[in-house]
Amino acid sequence: KFGETINRSFHNVLNDVIRLQDVLFKKVEPITANSIDPRWKWFKNCLAALDETHINIRVSKVDKPRYRTRKSDIATNMLGVCTLDMHFVYVLPG
Repeated sequence: KFGETINRSFHNVLNDVIRLQDVLFKKVEPITANSIDPRWKWFKNCLAALDETHINIRVSKVDKPRYRTRKSDIATNMLGVCTLDMHFVYVLPG
């Protein structure tokens, strides 16, 4: 069946990613207790920090109600996670 082929291919790719995870994904070192950077002193033993913000956008008139914030701006959410060396390790738009 058509669905079985997609399912099998998906699982083959997923198994390959899992098998190669040590090559594909860098392990993050936790933030140490003696961190001299004042921005990170509250994050002892954390792997990263996350924050969310609104980004103003332009959308068609019909979509404006969907993107209206409580302050009446037209915006979308953006979630970001960064490591101690300020590298983004995860970004979730929308």
